Amino acid sequence: LAAKKTTGVFKTSFISAVTNLILSLLLIPIIGALGASISTMMSFFIMWLIRYFDTKSIVNIRINAKKFILNLLVITLQILVLYFNLQVECELVSECILFIVLLLINVKLIAGIFNFCNSIINNKKKNR
Repeated sequence: LAAKKTTGVFKTSFISAVTNLILSLLLIPIIGALGASISTMMSFFIMWLIRYFDTKSIVNIRINAKKFILNLLVITLQILVLYFNLQVECELVSECILFIVLLLINVKLIAGIFNFCNSIINNKKKNR
C-alpha cells in the first residue's frame, strides 16, 4: 500500500485464503477445531511472509531475528499451556508469567510506542 500497489494485497490475501481452505480441508477431518486454528495460523503466517518480502523492496524493514524467535517461542509456550488444560490457577499463573516475559522482551519497543504516541499528543496540545 505504501506504493499504491493494491494488487499485491489482493495476491497475498488470495494465496492466504487458498492456503487456509486447503489446510482446513485436510486438517479439520483429522483434528477438528484445532485443525481450523492451525490452518488459519499457517495461512496468516504465509500472508505475512509474502507481504514482508514484497514490502521490503519498497520500505526498509529490519526485524531482530533473536527477539522475533524468542517472541514466537514464548507465544508457543502460552498456546501449549492453554492446550493442556491445566488447573485454572496453574494456567492463570503460567499465562501471567509468560505475558510478563513478553513485555520484558519487548520493553524498548513498547517504550518507543508510548514515546511516539506521547509526542503526537503533545504536538496536538501545542497546536490548539
